[in-house]
Amino acid sequence: MLSLLFFELKKLMKNKAAIGGILIALLILFGFFYGMFFNGQLSGYSSDEISGREAVALNQQIAEEHTGTLSDDLIKSIIVDSANNEEEYGNKGFFDTFSWYIRTKFILNYDTYSEELKSIDTDGHFDSNRVDIKSVNDLELTLPVQSLRLGNFAPWNQLFELIGISFILMGLLSIYLCASVFSGDTSKNMMPLLLTTKFGKTKLVFAKLLSVLMILTSIFLVTNLIILLVFGYYFSFSGWDTSIQLNFYWDNLSFPVAMNFLELFVLLMFYQYTGLLFVVGLTCLVSHYAKSTFTSLAVSLGVFFLPQLLVQLFKSGLINKFLTFFPIVNTTVEKMLMKLSSTDGFIFKTFFPNVFLLIVVMFISSIICFIIIIYNLRQKDCPLA
Repeated sequence: MLSLLFFELKKLMKNKAAIGGILIALLILFGFFYGMFFNGQLSGYSSDEISGREAVALNQQIAEEHTGTLSDDLIKSIIVDSANNEEEYGNKGFFDTFSWYIRTKFILNYDTYSEELKSIDTDGHFDSNRVDIKSVNDLELTLPVQSLRLGNFAPWNQLFELIGISFILMGLLSIYLCASVFSGDTSKNMMPLLLTTKFGKTKLVFAKLLSVLMILTSIFLVTNLIILLVFGYYFSFSGWDTSIQLNFYWDNLSFPVAMNFLELFVLLMFYQYTGLLFVVGLTCLVSHYAKSTFTSLAVSLGVFFLPQLLVQLFKSGLINKFLTFFPIVNTTVEKMLMKLSSTDGFIFKTFFPNVFLLIVVMFISSIICFIIIIYNLRQKDCPLA
C-alpha cells in the first residue's frame, strides 16, 4: 500500500508543472506579506522616519500600555495620551493606528478635539473635558462591557485578512495539483488497464485518494505555518486575548459570543481545513468523470469560484443559504461572523450551531464524493482490451 501511495504522490508532484505551481503560490503568498504586513498603517512606509518593525514595535507598545477591560477611563486615557504624543509622532511620520481607531470610534466632536490639539502648541495643555467622548455603555454591545478586553487588535486584523485570502490561494493550489488524480490516467487511456490489475479497484483507488489528502494537508499546514512564523516574527502575538468585538476595523460590536483572537484563529483553522477537504473532494469527483486533465481543472475551478459569483446575485433567501455552505463565500471573516450569528442570517439563530453545521456538511459532502468514486470504480467493468 505504501509503495502505491508514494507512486501516486510522485505522479502528482514530481513534474515541472507541479513544482512551478508551488513556486508561484509561494511567490504570491510572499506578495501578500509585502502588501498586507510590511506596508500600510502599522508598518508605515520607507520614506517615514519611523517605519517597518520600528513602527510596528511602537504601535505595539502604545496598545499594550492601554490594554485592559473596556471602560470609560481606559478610553479617555488613550485619547489624552495620543493627543499629548501627537506632535512628537506626527513630525516623524508615525501613524498611531491603535489610538486613531479609538478616537474615530469614541470622539463625538472632532472639531473641538482638533482645536485642543492646536492649543498644545501654545500652552502645552490638552483639555480633555472639552472633548465629548462616547461612553462605552452607549456602544451597541450585546455582551456586558466588563467581559470585553481591549488590546493590540490591529495586527490581528491584518492576520485575519491574510487568512481569508490565503484560503483562496490554498484552494487554487490544491485544485491545480489534484485535478489530474484520475483524469490524468483516463486521458492516457491507462485507467481501464490499471483497474484490471490485482489492486486496481481497491488499494490503488485508496492510494490515489490518500495522496490527495496528504497534498491538501501539506498545503494547509505549510501555508499556515509560514503565515504564523512571519506574523510572529514581524508583529509578535501581542493582543491574542483581545475580544474580537473590539477589533475596530470591523463593525461587529454586537457579535453575541465571547471570543478572543486566539480562539477565533483556532476556529478558523478547523473551518478552513474542512473547507479544503470539501474543495478537494469535489475536485476528485470531477477528475473521476472527466476525460482529460484540462477538463477536470477547468470544471473544478468553475465549481470553486461559481458560488462567490452567485452569492452576489442572491443576497438573501434560500439560495443564499445554500451558497453559504461553499467555503469561498466565507473568506471574509467579519462577514462570516455576523452572518452566522444573525438571528435571521442563516439556519440556526446562534453562532456555534451554524459553524458546526457548515463544518459537518462540508465534511460529509467530501466523504460522499470519495464514496461515489470508490463505488463507481469498483463496479466498473474494465476489460483488458
